[in-house]
Amino acid sequence: MSKRTQLALRREVARTFRAAIVSRRLSITSAARELGVSRQSMYKYLRGSVTPRADVVSKACSKWNLTMTVDGLAFSASEFGPSKGPRIISPVQMNFSDMLRSLRDRDLDVQIIRTANEFLELKVRIKFAS
Repeated sequence: MSKRTQLALRREVARTFRAAIVSRRLSITSAARELGVSRQSMYKYLRGSVTPRADVVSKACSKWNLTMTVDGLAFSASEFGPSKGPRIISPVQMNFSDMLRSLRDRDLDVQIIRTANEFLELKVRIKFAS
């Protein structure tokens, strides 16, 4: 990003953040809390002395329904893609034989405890994905 574009972005962030804070009657502290940044960082954004990270701009655009225009290019929350909330892993029910076939050597620890006649006693530890 060129220095000129970075300065234009800082000015636009300062202008839009300030307008959003005023229109929503937020304190600087509560605005900072909503965006997950420190109060000091918020003051720097409002002064235009620091360029916020993309996730901060994305969150502001999303929470406050902002659109910013820098060098003739307008962007809003939709330009940042879907929000990345916590990753939810759904459990998968597998039958025992399918589960055993899916294991790798590094996932399996087998020890022979004892052998007797036609029996073999094993201790098996299986590491599942975490």
